[in-house]
Amino acid sequence: MKNSKKALINLYNKGLIYQGNRIINWCPHCLTALSDAEIEYEEVKIENFKDYNYSFKLSNIKDISRVPGFGDGSFYIQDPAASLAAYLLEPKEDDFIIDLCAAPGGKSLFLADLINNKGKIVSCDIFEHKLKLISENAKKCKASSVEP
Repeated sequence: MKNSKKALINLYNKGLIYQGNRIINWCPHCLTALSDAEIEYEEVKIENFKDYNYSFKLSNIKDISRVPGFGDGSFYIQDPAASLAAYLLEPKEDDFIIDLCAAPGGKSLFLADLINNKGKIVSCDIFEHKLKLISENAKKCKASSVEP
């Protein structure tokens, strides 16, 4: 939740979230406004997931890569059970945590968020190519406390 809130505030402060009274269709690649006829509408629905204040349920998504914040690692998609396991651990800053069978890294990334990247999380997997995936996701999400 901390990263999601930070991402939205960051997008707002950068002026990437429209702050006026009209809806403007903007192409980030062309850096121009678009007409309604040029737009493929995709209404993304965001709601709290059950009673968990750290997970959100996204629905009506056709292409997650088009959702602002996903490409730059501001948020990460994972099964709620994985985030629940990390949350129930109740990690604290400066903890040393070992995440076994960690690929693709969702639990480790959430643990890093919970400890504010102040500690060490060793993410393990028996497959070398999965360790690379953990490393890529940690870099994308700026989770410096995660070490595959």
